[in-house]
Amino acid sequence: MEKFQIQNKKTHDYFEGWYLRITDRVQNVNLALIFAKTLYKDDPHAFIQVYDGVSLKNHYYRFDIDDFSFEDDTVKIGKNTLSVNRVNLEIDVYMVDVMLKAHTTLQKTSAMGYLEKFPLECFQEVIFLDAEAIGTVKRKKNTVQVKGKAYMEKTYGRRFPKKWFWVQANHFDDTVCLTLAGGSVPTLSFKPFGFFAIFQMHGEEFAFGTYNLSRMKIEVISPERIRFVIKKRRYVLEVIGHLKNPVELVGPTDNGEMVLPVFESITSHVEVIFKNKNQVLYQGSSAFAGFEWMYE
Repeated sequence: MEKFQIQNKKTHDYFEGWYLRITDRVQNVNLALIFAKTLYKDDPHAFIQVYDGVSLKNHYYRFDIDDFSFEDDTVKIGKNTLSVNRVNLEIDVYMVDVMLKAHTTLQKTSAMGYLEKFPLECFQEVIFLDAEAIGTVKRKKNTVQVKGKAYMEKTYGRRFPKKWFWVQANHFDDTVCLTLAGGSVPTLSFKPFGFFAIFQMHGEEFAFGTYNLSRMKIEVISPERIRFVIKKRRYVLEVIGHLKNPVELVGPTDNGEMVLPVFESITSHVEVIFKNKNQVLYQGSSAFAGFEWMYE
């Protein structure tokens, strides 16, 4: 999975982070783990964020920049490690040792299409849409055996967009996965709107995005309910996100400075209707959905 590889070719004013979600409905586990570094020249450091969707709290653990390394296809921050096949975390009240198996990956090279070649200030890549998560999670004195789901992506560049949205869901009843992201994508000279949506259904992948002339309409039904209608030729993908319990995380602003408030939910609900013209090919919903609505 080449998109997991480290992308940094800069020595300052840059960030790079790997985002992993682990969910298990039965064991009440809902964690988002961010392994990252910032090379902001006035405050370079590595960090791990642990977002607990059960307690609805996010924790930012700071490390010296020298504690970060990338070896043998593995991100290492202190004694904590992350790869496409395993995460091992031991920090504060959290101990996580989970294997990641049976990955559902993109059939495309990049979720961003040819936009990954543009001089953007922020890049986002999907490493896998779904995987089996098997292992142990300990929170304080409570240890559980996890057999659930996982999702992984990667973001890197100089800063997050000025405004954006993000939806991720892999808890549909069928073998269905969805990831959707977009916003004002800063380049060196202008700020166009860009988006991508990857929808996998029963092993078949449907890709929508700015790069293939797909069109998107966004309707704010209420502050907690957003509808996205995406069209590409005869296909229509309608996504309704129900935002629930967003929690403040920390993201990068100019030059990778980690001071940007980011409000993310990993307890949201997503509805999907996928059509070929007027024929409904799929209709379903997913709990445990990730949702960021930072577009206003």
